Amino acid sequence: MKAKIFLRMVWKWTKRIFIFLFFFHLFCILLFKWADPPITMTQLVSWVSGDGLKRDYVGWKKISYNAKLSVIASEDQVFPDHNGFDWKSIKKAMAYNKRKPNRIHGASTISQQVAKNVFLWQGRGWIRKGLEAYFTFMIELIWGKKRTGRIPNKSGSSNNRILFAKSKKLYCQTIIKLCSKQKTNSTSTNE
Repeated sequence: MKAKIFLRMVWKWTKRIFIFLFFFHLFCILLFKWADPPITMTQLVSWVSGDGLKRDYVGWKKISYNAKLSVIASEDQVFPDHNGFDWKSIKKAMAYNKRKPNRIHGASTISQQVAKNVFLWQGRGWIRKGLEAYFTFMIELIWGKKRTGRIPNKSGSSNNRILFAKSKKLYCQTIIKLCSKQKTNSTSTNE
């Protein structure tokens, strides 16, 4: 008798938790359509693991056209044409991974990477991939391509490095500094 009451109570609280999580994530997806996430899961995990909170949101207009284009060119060339999933690349990756199981190739689109970086944790696994597919579908449906394409240009993750697109001015300043350091180093080694 007590076991039945306990199981009913557990089931009741489990339903409440799942209902709350469903509405909370839906609220976040709708909110992030217009506002930048104050912190992403990738940033939160980085902060908790001791790497610190590294972020630098730059206005969309301040990011150079070439930086925006380079993200699409390097990550997902068919971004404008798919619905969040590049099925052709997924099939190719699956075939490759079957042939060479020790060298895993992925086929994540920008949409999938945004879903993972904003809402989920880094790492592999079928549960995370299933949730990633769900969030990818939701952000493609609610945010659309324009908003989805803006997020990785502002912050994203690749191989445990946090990447930030800077303004064109800052990029040029960095290149000038690097070139001047290189020039100074080469003249001091030649002497």
